[in-house]
Amino acid sequence: MSTFADYSAAAAVYDTTRKAEAFDVWLGALMRYAPAPLDQVRLLDAGCGTGNYSAALAPHVGRLNGIDFNPDMLAQAAAKLQDEIAQDRAKLEQGSLMALPFEDETFDAVMINQVLHHLEDGKDPARNGHRAAVNECARVLKPGGILLVNACSHRQLKDGFWYNHLIPQGLAACCNRIAPTDMFRQMLAEAGLRVEARMVPADSVMQGSSYFELAGVLDPSWRAGDSIWAMAPEEEVTAACATVKAVMDGEDAGEWLAGHDVQRLHVGQLTFWIAQKADP
Repeated sequence: MSTFADYSAAAAVYDTTRKAEAFDVWLGALMRYAPAPLDQVRLLDAGCGTGNYSAALAPHVGRLNGIDFNPDMLAQAAAKLQDEIAQDRAKLEQGSLMALPFEDETFDAVMINQVLHHLEDGKDPARNGHRAAVNECARVLKPGGILLVNACSHRQLKDGFWYNHLIPQGLAACCNRIAPTDMFRQMLAEAGLRVEARMVPADSVMQGSSYFELAGVLDPSWRAGDSIWAMAPEEEVTAACATVKAVMDGEDAGEWLAGHDVQRLHVGQLTFWIAQKADP
């Protein structure tokens, strides 16, 4: 359940730019850390959205469950997973990450991809939306099960996206909805989850090759691929579009984008957390 983005409107165009970026990180984590052989793993995609990560991993695991609050996003996911659903190897349902409709110790692995900030209103410094979701995921994990979280750090939001400096109010609002790294690590520990790895693949970009399209900022479908735009006031988005248009009319558009993108090569965009539930 997003506190700020209208995913019913975005569902049809969300995949214009979004793919299961670096899903092989999760595949490797499942092979190394999950408490069952890969082809027997029961995996929950918590906040599955349009099902990009679900569709990428479903062929490799024993069974996949997906849950999302938005029915229009779920409809997109169902289309991608129709074969697995027909074979009873996958099931999708509507629900909240903060109250998962599953019994304790159901899953070998749970993954959360770019979702936790949607559970916050930006006014809670304790980020209790994160905390509730992490606790629920820990509850439904089997002993030895793993939680896989794909999120952005504050530093990545500030320096890892060439366009975020154009929407400073949106950037601030996004940071207010994401737990700082140390706070999130503590949340995991309090939920009984031990961090096994924290990975930052510097060459992974959230929107794939579309990220490098300067004109994308002008297209609402392109902007739908990064929810930070939904946090920016309308006048800030309008000003950002005007700036990009002016840059495109100049002779150094490529250099301008590259100059604002240089820090991404050092900080990356995505942070992948792998945390394991204690096995008594």
